[in-house]
Amino acid sequence: MASKTPRLPANGTSLVACATLAASIFLLWHTFDPVYDTAYVSAGRGPVFFPRILLIIMLTLSAAVFVQSAIRPRAPEAGNTALTRRDLMSVLLAAVATGLYLYLIYVIGYLLASIAFSFVLPAVFGYRRWAVTAVFAAVYATATWYVFEMVFRIVLPKSPWFIYF
Repeated sequence: MASKTPRLPANGTSLVACATLAASIFLLWHTFDPVYDTAYVSAGRGPVFFPRILLIIMLTLSAAVFVQSAIRPRAPEAGNTALTRRDLMSVLLAAVATGLYLYLIYVIGYLLASIAFSFVLPAVFGYRRWAVTAVFAAVYATATWYVFEMVFRIVLPKSPWFIYF
């Protein structure tokens, strides 16, 4: 006889959200390890200041996605739901672009690498409004650079060609 107990739908969204939630909790807990109790050199903030902010955001968003996938599971779509080769190539290109971005941060500096990455990533996923992408890339990268460098006083990797960024 089948059980009438409601079960949590184990779809891909809820599984990824659960894994991200668990990783965020573990890493946030790890930032309170005594090994990180170093001198607060930059404006009274230690080396785990920014990672804690990101981990709290990740924790909140993954919990929201998990709750949403539990409350309103997606109905299976009609037709072919298999991933296409184009989808897989987009994900692979995004991973390569992210690795290249992390490398370029130390070669050409945070600001220039972030502008390039913010321009390339939407194109990888098919967004083709180049003027919008260029404006977004410049504004987003400059705003994040300004917040970290000027507001939080967190030193970011600098460009070898420009003295201020």
